[in-house]
Amino acid sequence: MFNGSPAPSPECFKRARQSARTENAKLIAAAVIAAIRLNREEIKNSPVVHAKISDSLRLAEMIVARMKS
Repeated sequence: MFNGSPAPSPECFKRARQSARTENAKLIAAAVIAAIRLNREEIKNSPVVHAKISDSLRLAEMIVARMKS
């Protein structure tokens, strides 16, 4: 039996912080990659712009995954 209500372990907070850092790093990397790729493009709602942003997100995810391993 437990006395009082259960609380999350400190490990939970560490994992949550690490996950947030990874997501923030991925977002920043994707933004930088997209900015470089769209440097001379006209910024408008077009399939070309959407494709470059999508590719930038995938590349940022690959970079973060590679850094983890």
